[in-house]
Amino acid sequence: MLYVQVAPERVAHLDVNPIMIAMDDACFSDDNQAASMTSISFSLADLDKLDWRMIHTKNCWSTEYERKKASEVLVPSPLDVSYVKRVHIADEAVLTSVIRRLASKVKISVSPDLYRW
Repeated sequence: MLYVQVAPERVAHLDVNPIMIAMDDACFSDDNQAASMTSISFSLADLDKLDWRMIHTKNCWSTEYERKKASEVLVPSPLDVSYVKRVHIADEAVLTSVIRRLASKVKISVSPDLYRW
């Protein structure tokens, strides 16, 4: 959920291989999973029901935009690092911690724009 970040220095976003959505038991939501109005789908055919225009919009102008941008892909089993293409972090402050955990297994980018609304 990108639009509420109490401590952005402790948040990392994973840029993953989209093939993971086809994994057994993977599903996706049209909202933040914890929200009461969220719909969950296990069918790839339902991906076209997501509001991709809102999801790709850089800013949130309304509660509806915030809700749609919080769509998630949920994978029940641990995600192997081979599916992770890049880790995005807010700033250099968390870089050492991420490098220590992932070493050279995945690319790491400082991407402050992902954390500003």
